[in-house]
Amino acid sequence: MSTQAGGGGMRVGVVLDLADSSVGGGHTFANSVLDGLSQTETRHSLFLFSKGNLLQQMGGSVSGPLIDLHARTAPSSPVSERLRPAMRSLVQRAQLEGAVSAARRIAQSHRILGYVIPQAAIERAARDLSLDVVWFADQVSEVTSVPFFATVWDLEHRRQPYFPEVSVSGWRWEAREEHYSRTLPRAARIFTGTRAGKDEIVHYYRVNPANVVVNPFAVPALNGGAEGKDASAILAAYGLSTGFLLYPAQFWPHKNHVGLLRALRILESEHGLRPDLVLTGSDKGNGDYVRSVISELGLTDRVHILGFVPATDLEALYREASLLAFPTFFGPDNIPPLEAFALGCPVVASDVPGAREQLGDAALLFNPARPDELAAQIAAILGSADLRDRLVERGRGAVASRTPRNYVEAVMRALDEFEPIRRNWRNDYAYT
Repeated sequence: MSTQAGGGGMRVGVVLDLADSSVGGGHTFANSVLDGLSQTETRHSLFLFSKGNLLQQMGGSVSGPLIDLHARTAPSSPVSERLRPAMRSLVQRAQLEGAVSAARRIAQSHRILGYVIPQAAIERAARDLSLDVVWFADQVSEVTSVPFFATVWDLEHRRQPYFPEVSVSGWRWEAREEHYSRTLPRAARIFTGTRAGKDEIVHYYRVNPANVVVNPFAVPALNGGAEGKDASAILAAYGLSTGFLLYPAQFWPHKNHVGLLRALRILESEHGLRPDLVLTGSDKGNGDYVRSVISELGLTDRVHILGFVPATDLEALYREASLLAFPTFFGPDNIPPLEAFALGCPVVASDVPGAREQLGDAALLFNPARPDELAAQIAAILGSADLRDRLVERGRGAVASRTPRNYVEAVMRALDEFEPIRRNWRNDYAYT
């Protein structure tokens, strides 16, 4: 059970939180990683683990092995004895029920074997599968006996601890802090999307800067294909006309829907503009309050709350919108502006730490605490076709190299660089 000593590659577990698509950014990020894995050649043998039940959460079909170990308890017997019946069972289920299109693409690569497994079983699986490294490709990692790579999207609970969603509800402040304090100093490598994110990791958790790798977020493929479909029919289904402002975001307080609504009122009173606003995303507890502000500001006739929308519809909304208004208080990495860039939708975005690095000159930035600044930037785009065209062109250029494949290849390079270190002890060294 030894790591190959001749540079022949490592055995790497890849852990993803393949949650339901209504979860939002986490699901989008996970699917970008899946897309990148399916497109990337590597010397390493990869084993995919999901914290969710892939068969129940996504549609499609499977043409190769996807092992379902989604059990209430961790496997206690050697994994080799458990895989054969699990594989047979899953293949039968897949033939009857269908499984996952992303998993099908991965299964076609003989070096990638998919597993669906609860997080509690990861440590046991690392031993049973004789893994050399575990890469936690989502934001919740665990300390494992073998070296592990972590991923950090943001540390806003430290930068802005007063927002309820990072302090008193959901993943509470104390739990977040315990998690990052425990895992980040122990990680062999940490991936984050910007230098601003790297600086926060080093500052808050005193991590060796050499262990933090800046790997820019990929532009996710919505896979809707709306450009070739009748976008007008999609808009009609929602009662929309072209020319609206778009904000796809879960209804969390930090998403700053209220600031955007106030900007919409200022846009009318100071700039003489009355565009409609389309809001998409699941309600995370702040929806009723946002609706009350809409009513209070007299915007009920111009604000359309669509809830969660499928990828095809969201792609059409990006293409038919006048612009993406993105007033979040959180950073340093955000996915919707990248989606907008790729789909030819101009962007006005919050000037949060990391935004200038991520978006460059392809977006107009504003202070998220200043609705008047947001209104002025919106008015600038609505009032100038030339400015809109320049931003669209810059946006497409900004994301040209931000592919899922490039994201995963950067991780593979980090694995290549770590391999000469890792080959110095056997896989079961920690267990003897």
